[in-house]
Amino acid sequence: MQRRQFIGLGAAVSASLLLGGTAFAGAPAAARRFVWINLRGAMDGLHAVLPTFDPDLGKQRATLLGAVESGLLPLDGGFALHPELKTLHAWFREKALSPVVAVASPYRERSHFAAQDVLESGQSPANAENGWLARALAGSGLSGNTGVAIARSVPVVLRGDQTAQTWYPSALPPADQDLYQRLLALYAEDEALQLRLQEGMATRLAMDMTPPASGELRHPSFASLGRACGEMLAENPALRGATLEMGGWDTHNQQIARLTQQFRQLDAGLAALRTGLGGAWSSTVIAIGTEFGRTVAPNGTGGTDHGTASVMFLAGGALSGGKVLGDWPGLAYASLHQRRDLRPTSDVREWLGGALQLAWGLDDAALQRVFPGVRPRRSQA
Repeated sequence: MQRRQFIGLGAAVSASLLLGGTAFAGAPAAARRFVWINLRGAMDGLHAVLPTFDPDLGKQRATLLGAVESGLLPLDGGFALHPELKTLHAWFREKALSPVVAVASPYRERSHFAAQDVLESGQSPANAENGWLARALAGSGLSGNTGVAIARSVPVVLRGDQTAQTWYPSALPPADQDLYQRLLALYAEDEALQLRLQEGMATRLAMDMTPPASGELRHPSFASLGRACGEMLAENPALRGATLEMGGWDTHNQQIARLTQQFRQLDAGLAALRTGLGGAWSSTVIAIGTEFGRTVAPNGTGGTDHGTASVMFLAGGALSGGKVLGDWPGLAYASLHQRRDLRPTSDVREWLGGALQLAWGLDDAALQRVFPGVRPRRSQA
C-alpha cells in the first residue's frame, strides 16, 4: 500500500499509532538510530581489511593477496580495504567508519547456526528467544514498536519482550483501500487484531518509495533492502533500531571471484542505506558483523574454511571514526588460534556495547542487562 492509498484511512488510524505509540519525553537527548547488519555465512575479514604491514600475510595468502594487491584502498596503520569497498573507504576518509580487527563472539566452534545464535543473542550459551538488540531497545527508555527487521521473520537479535516489526518486499499485488477499510471494521471488536493491522498499515505508510522492479520483488538486492531500511528509519520517528542481513559469505571455494561480487553488493547496499537515511545519516550508528572468520591459509579449491576471528565495522554519521581499532595478533604460525585461524583479541560485544552507548546513551546498568559481564569499548577514534 502506497501513501496515496492510505489517505482514506486517516480517520481510522490515530497519529499515535502512526508513530508507533512512542512519546519522546523520556528518550535520550541524542535520539539516535542504530542499524545492525549481519553478514551471514562467515565473512573472511582478512580479505576485507588486509594487514599489508604483516610479513606473514603474503606468506600465508600469496594468491589471495596477489588478486587484490594493486587496487587496495589504504586505511591507517598499514591496513587496507578490499578494492570493491569504495563506499566504506569514502566513509573512512570522512571519519564515519572505523573497522575493528581480530574480533569474535565467545563462540569457538565452527557451526554457522550455533555461531549466529551466539552472535545475535549476545550470550553463550545462546538464547534464541532473547536478542541483544531487543534488550538494548528495552533498556534505552524508548517504548512501543521501536525496532524493525528488514526480513521475512523476526531474527534472534530482535526477539524478546520488546515488540518488533518486520518488513520485506512482497511479490503479491497491493491491496486496495476498500480491503483495509473492511478489515478495520471486521476487527473493531478485537483490540489485538485491530492493533496488529494498524501497526502493519503504519509500517506500509512509512515505506513510501519507488516500487521495486518486478525482478526485485521475489529476490530483492541488498541495495534495495538497504535503501528501504534507511527510508523507513528516516520517515518514521518512532523507529530507533533496525537490522538487515546479507548472506553468501561461506566461501569454501573460488573465493576471489565470489568475494569480489559480495563486497560489491555490500558496498552498494551501504551506499543505498545512506541515501535512504538522508538527513538522518548524521544521527545514525551502524554496526556490521559476521558469525566468525575464515582460516588464514586457503584450501585446495581456492577458498577458505571456517575460522575464528574476523573484522567488524562501526560506521555512521554519528561516529567519530577514521581509525582502525582493535589489537592485531599477527599472522605468524605460532600466533594463530589452533595454528590455523586469526586469533581473537577482543569480544565483538565490547564494541557493540560502546556503539549502543553512543547511539542511545545506555548507562552501565542497562548495558549489563544487554551484555552481562562485558565491559564496553568506546567506538570513537
